[in-house]
Amino acid sequence: MGTVSIGDVCTSSGDCVSSGYCSGGKCVSVPCSCGYVSNHTCIPYECCSDDACSAGLVCINHSCEKVEVSIDAPKNVYLGDTINATVSVNGNPYSSRNISITFPNGEIVLVTTDEYGQIQLSTAFLGNYNLSVVDRGMVLNSTSVNSLPKTDDDLNKKKYLFFEEEAVFGFVLLVLLLIAVLAYIYFRYLRHGKKLEFK
Repeated sequence: MGTVSIGDVCTSSGDCVSSGYCSGGKCVSVPCSCGYVSNHTCIPYECCSDDACSAGLVCINHSCEKVEVSIDAPKNVYLGDTINATVSVNGNPYSSRNISITFPNGEIVLVTTDEYGQIQLSTAFLGNYNLSVVDRGMVLNSTSVNSLPKTDDDLNKKKYLFFEEEAVFGFVLLVLLLIAVLAYIYFRYLRHGKKLEFK
């Protein structure tokens, strides 16, 4: 095995350390962007990214492997609500992946998953929203979410919650106003050198 370091003079690759080879009379590093160097040669990996694998396979530890893709999404939502879906591969978040979504009106859009494998989509139409995980033309998994019309009970419940929040806000505002008035009266009496008398 050679002992000549990278950058030093050589007559053949055998003179160089294992990670180098002789070029132009000097030992240079073996170019190896996707693989490992052994005996002055780059031994390529099967893959270094999913793009190096066939459709439906992903690169795991430099090996193309078949994976199980799942989509966690509600079966039904109400019109105007947001569809929250999580895409995972072998139980791990499937991040930075394009999800093909077909709207009830036939329109198709692509939504990219975030670092947690999640997507969000507001529903503007009634009917089925089809979510598909597509990899180079192959559908790995798909599911549908049905957008339903809101019922009177749902609308009444939202109205009740709205008025309940308004009532709480009004009560707090009234209390603050009362405190402000009492403070004003108190400091006004102090300014005139009078003591408050409570009867």
